[in-house]
Amino acid sequence: SDIAPGIAAAIRPSAGTAATPPVTPATIPTTATPPVAPATPASPTLPRDTTTSTPVNIPALKSLIDLGNLDVSVLSPSLDLGSIFLHPLYELDQQLDLSQWVHVASQGRDHYVRIVYEGRFKSLGHRGALIKVTERRFEKAPNSSAPVAYLRQYMYVVVREPLKDYTQEGLPHDGRGMPLKQIRLTTLVTPKIDYPYAAPSLVSGSDRSFWIQVGGQDFRFHAVGTDVAGNQVDFTIPLIFVPNSETAVGMAKIEAEYNKPASSQRRQALVPGQRVAFAAPSGDGKDNTSFATQALNFINEGAGSKADFFSPKLFKAEVRIPAVEQLVGANTLSSIQLLSDYVVGGGFASPANATGAFAQIVKETPAGLLEKAVAGVTFSAEQVGGFATPNLDITTLTRKLGPLGGEVADALTDTFDPAAVFGKGLAKIFGAFDLADLILAGGSAEKNAPKMQIRREGTSAIAELDWKPNVKTIDLLIIKFNPYPDTVFDVHGVFKKSLVGPANDDFRLTGTLNHFEIFFLKVVQINFDLFSFTAQSGQKTDVNVKLNPAMPVQFTGDLEFVEGLRKLIPPGVFGDGVSIDLIQSPLGVKAGLSIGLPPASVGVFALQNILFAAGLTIPFLEGKPIFDFAFARRDTPFLLTVSLFGGGGFFRLELDTDGIRVLEAAFEFGAAAAINIGVASGEVHIMAGIYFKMEKRMLPAPVSAEKLVSVLTGYLRCGGKLSVLGIITISVEFNLSFTYDSGTEKASGRATLTVTIEVLFFSKSVELTVERSFGRKGGDPTFGQLMDTPAVWNEYAMAFA
Repeated sequence: SDIAPGIAAAIRPSAGTAATPPVTPATIPTTATPPVAPATPASPTLPRDTTTSTPVNIPALKSLIDLGNLDVSVLSPSLDLGSIFLHPLYELDQQLDLSQWVHVASQGRDHYVRIVYEGRFKSLGHRGALIKVTERRFEKAPNSSAPVAYLRQYMYVVVREPLKDYTQEGLPHDGRGMPLKQIRLTTLVTPKIDYPYAAPSLVSGSDRSFWIQVGGQDFRFHAVGTDVAGNQVDFTIPLIFVPNSETAVGMAKIEAEYNKPASSQRRQALVPGQRVAFAAPSGDGKDNTSFATQALNFINEGAGSKADFFSPKLFKAEVRIPAVEQLVGANTLSSIQLLSDYVVGGGFASPANATGAFAQIVKETPAGLLEKAVAGVTFSAEQVGGFATPNLDITTLTRKLGPLGGEVADALTDTFDPAAVFGKGLAKIFGAFDLADLILAGGSAEKNAPKMQIRREGTSAIAELDWKPNVKTIDLLIIKFNPYPDTVFDVHGVFKKSLVGPANDDFRLTGTLNHFEIFFLKVVQINFDLFSFTAQSGQKTDVNVKLNPAMPVQFTGDLEFVEGLRKLIPPGVFGDGVSIDLIQSPLGVKAGLSIGLPPASVGVFALQNILFAAGLTIPFLEGKPIFDFAFARRDTPFLLTVSLFGGGGFFRLELDTDGIRVLEAAFEFGAAAAINIGVASGEVHIMAGIYFKMEKRMLPAPVSAEKLVSVLTGYLRCGGKLSVLGIITISVEFNLSFTYDSGTEKASGRATLTVTIEVLFFSKSVELTVERSFGRKGGDPTFGQLMDTPAVWNEYAMAFA
């Protein structure tokens, strides 16, 4: 009570000391003294500042106050102090951040107190001051008509340092992380602010730093920035006032709170669509570094030092990229982030940055982190009839080449990667070759990348593509693509994105590939002169194929003997020769050769019905290449006789790029004899054979997958016939077979005896059949399943007792 209330308000309580509860509204009176009753004045009780610091003792305070020999320890309430000024404290690391104290009092009654606290603004770093004013006002009392003298208190913030020149601040990495090189705050004085030392103004984790708010909303300072190209940029931004007395621990807590995802929108600087240069322009007339900007989001270098704590850098920006807007057909914002390779890696002077890449497209995760993203539009393979379209999505911004797609690392090194353009595994040509692998990688993106021109046409965005990449050999072991030295792959596309709606989208994609070969298993070669396709909206893909007329199909390697036969035997004499067919399902070409050999006899040895057949089916859009080789066929097996013994069989193999599809073979051999003595005639025969088949089959649940299964069958067939005078005929046929199926894991046997009697016009046949099967699935029951109880076993045993 011996110290004037204004002095008490200027001295802060030490950390952990309970402060008098503050007045929440800035203009609510803290006390009132009715002027009509001066004999009993009420003692003023001002709210104490709730921020904390090292306790300030009276001698220390005296050393800062310009009062001459006045002893402030014996001040009387009746003393008129007049005006008291403190030496200004502008620097950081001061435990006392007061720079001015004006105190007017008379007869122990405060009339006016003005206290100034120095600090800086986060995130821009300008110097400012918080000014707290307490003044006595005569106002009408709520329950009385008499005037009452109230103490009213309010606060506001002033800007001490309007212009901040970051080129003089020594920002890290020569300031490349901060695209604005100067910022001038044009708002120099705020309105009366909300009470700062309580939520939501007070920064969580601090007891003295606060968001500057007016009327329950963050106050947005108006500023004018100058970017790296010298452009003037207007924007508004909320700021945090950090007093010079803030501790290192407090700054670390402020940094953590400021960088939280919840603060991302709060700290954002709003730009009214002005162009901002995020990197220095090239100076050759191209302006690939400036974009119309909607927002800038700044953070600071960190809390490692107070210099870093107030050194701003760009976190992300919301910009409009013309190429993206043309593709999408609307005003679309893209989030960009300055590349670390540009900021930290030396900027455009770095030899590792061949294209002048400076930013990438990003998106913010719920955790507040930035991850790479794409901006643009992609037409799926289905939209172009099965062929992939170039990826029109943009990932990287470069000064030399403008917006680029693909990987950021490729943009930095000026490397063209087809997999990033078409997408690895997105589309295949001829059903086997990935389009990304077919195209020769490497080289300059400026020379080898697709050339895209984007324009607006009425209510549509038009993207035109022209591309003539070099192709390379692809060897998949089973199948091989081999281009000639003059092979050319030429692709042209026109993609229309309607502004009205997707129903009006349109495309047309054409491509030609000439002079190349396709090998399968190194034994069959198809020679192409031209392969072309046209895909268009609402129409089936049109494909045109021209094979080499002189040598469309050629057999090499292990089937070279077939090529020799083809040359020796003219087409049409024994078989069809070379055949070329365009098939519809799946759309593709089927080329093959079928050659028959004349019967051959050497002594008792005779071979006839010999057929060699081989073919290759190449799909254009979907499916897999299929190779088919056959020695005779199931319906026309080859025949082999040795004296009275004879037999025959066939062999067929079908392969695709995944391996065997069908392997089928059969062979039988036996003997036959006949006798005719006039009155009676008859014949007898006996044949034995084996049949093997291996094929891919879709197995039912629980497997529910395609699996290679095999079937093996052995059989014995014997019988005979006797005819007496042509009136009575008796024939007997016995057929025994045994089969194993790996798909069902079941073995089965079947025996059939057929007896037929014919008397004149009467005929009767009797057939006796027995069949047994065993195995895990569908076989006969096991012994344990039959004898499932002791009673059943006892009955069975007693039957044979």
